[in-house]
Amino acid sequence: SHFIMRRVLVNGDRYTTERLQKLEQDLNEASTKILELERDLYLEIRDSLKKYVSYLHQISQEVANTDAICSYAQAAIQHKWVCPEITDDGIFEIKNGRHPVVEKHLPTGEFVPNDSFLSSDDDEIPSFALITGPNMAGKSTYLRQNALIALLAQTGSFVPADSAKLGIVDRIFCRVGASDNLAKGESTFLVEMTETANILHAATNRSLVIMDEVGRGTSTEDGLAIAKAVSEYLLDTVKCKTFFATHYHELSRLKHTSLKFLCMDVLEQNGRVVFLRKIKEGVTENSYGIHVAKLAGIPPEVIDRANKILCDIQAANGDKNVFEEKKIIQKEKENIETHSPGLFSDEEIIISEILSVDLNNITPMNALQTISRWKKTLLGQ
Repeated sequence: SHFIMRRVLVNGDRYTTERLQKLEQDLNEASTKILELERDLYLEIRDSLKKYVSYLHQISQEVANTDAICSYAQAAIQHKWVCPEITDDGIFEIKNGRHPVVEKHLPTGEFVPNDSFLSSDDDEIPSFALITGPNMAGKSTYLRQNALIALLAQTGSFVPADSAKLGIVDRIFCRVGASDNLAKGESTFLVEMTETANILHAATNRSLVIMDEVGRGTSTEDGLAIAKAVSEYLLDTVKCKTFFATHYHELSRLKHTSLKFLCMDVLEQNGRVVFLRKIKEGVTENSYGIHVAKLAGIPPEVIDRANKILCDIQAANGDKNVFEEKKIIQKEKENIETHSPGLFSDEEIIISEILSVDLNNITPMNALQTISRWKKTLLGQ
């Protein structure tokens, strides 16, 4: 009698009971009840922890500080960092400083350390370092490593150097790299000028400034004028510690008691060029841009044409000595065998091309043509 008819079929009937109907209802409502129970339990736990919020925040802060200190200690031990001497004056003295990130990505012992010595307080020590040198010689790495060492020191960390004596800086300003904001109608040069303006307005005598290739986004004349004016303002008005890298060799004619010239050392021997990555006092007059273009995989006919144009430009500017020297070098190259080594070997150039290939955008046909060109190059065809 407790069975309830649900449906009459050809070969039989279907029945249910009140108990089965109750189970069906409970199963259908189970997911909703689970969410309600989870919410109630969460609210209950949250309410019970209200009185411990300040304590939990303190514990979180202590755990975070402990984690950061342990990371500092681990880095200092593993990479042989040293404890910096922090002073109240404007000194910035580093012996054999290293870039912590670049050094990590190179085989042990291959990173070339460099010294730094500036001061914004002592009139006998320069506060402004004008750095010239070829592309890929290490100027940008040198700038960044000095800023990173100052930052690490003031956060309580040991630093990647043999020794470091650093005055406290109030801010670190960086004008490096190239970027734009096309969505707001801001070109690369406008962004560069905006960042430069921020530095000139906000930097103080206790600041550290690194600037890389200021003025490169416009014409040579405008860029040189801006770079020189910015340098003079930092020297005469702000008087802060500044590392200023540039390809405008005309800036080497600047005269100031707080200015010193640095350059990246380059070894030229038998038509080959080796970037030593070492900073030294002085000025370099060659950027070796065409050599770097060759390394990047620019077609040989373009490289040859660029060399000829460069010689013509230098001759037109009255640089006859350089022009004659270029012709002599060109004659010497013609007397050397076709397969004699140049600045970079074919293998190095091809490896560089492989690393720069965008696999997501290259078509199968382009890939086959590129591999065929590499094969011909290696076979000397």
